[in-house]
Amino acid sequence: MAPFIMILGLLQMIGGVFVAFVAKSAVHEILGSVSFGFGVLSFALAVIIAKIDDALKQWARSAPSPENQMTTMKSVPAGGWHKQ
Repeated sequence: MAPFIMILGLLQMIGGVFVAFVAKSAVHEILGSVSFGFGVLSFALAVIIAKIDDALKQWARSAPSPENQMTTMKSVPAGGWHKQ
């Protein structure tokens, strides 16, 4: 999903620059600027999505398995550590 949004953002930025350079009126210049701005936002969104995806993959690799969680839970005293 992130590469698709990144490509979309790049196309939007390129289109915005093109429209701004060939603009024949102020409205077209504004349209080019807004398109470029939304392209930058789309590109940044793609980077954020990619970073979150990488963090989730890393977290999934480092997360303990359910079997390990059960053994660590059994080693805690029934009343908890604070009553000792």
